[in-house]
Amino acid sequence: MFALLCCGVLANLDIAPTAGNIGLVLNTTSVEHVLTTALPLAVYYGLNNKTINLDITESSSILYKLNLKSVHIKKVSLGQPVFEQVKGTDKIHVQLSGIDIDTDIDGEVDAFHFIPFKA
Repeated sequence: MFALLCCGVLANLDIAPTAGNIGLVLNTTSVEHVLTTALPLAVYYGLNNKTINLDITESSSILYKLNLKSVHIKKVSLGQPVFEQVKGTDKIHVQLSGIDIDTDIDGEVDAFHFIPFKA
């Protein structure tokens, strides 16, 4: 299918082909279809069941002390992305909705530096 798309698109190019070069011109609808399929797959394989080590420590003088050790992402789901071309430009606006993330956060919070909350 990709080869057919390339053949159809390359036939519309105004540039003379040269040996070893590949040209591809996609309209907004084509980019939208490719990214609508690729984006949820990239999110699924890139983030599901991943652990990110943070090692972040933040504190206030007397109010709190925050220590975040790691975040484990159990599951990420993404709604249907919407792609819109910005009028008058060659840019595409991506709108993501329906993002659902199930995580475990390993860290602790000390309120007033003497009331511990551990999770």
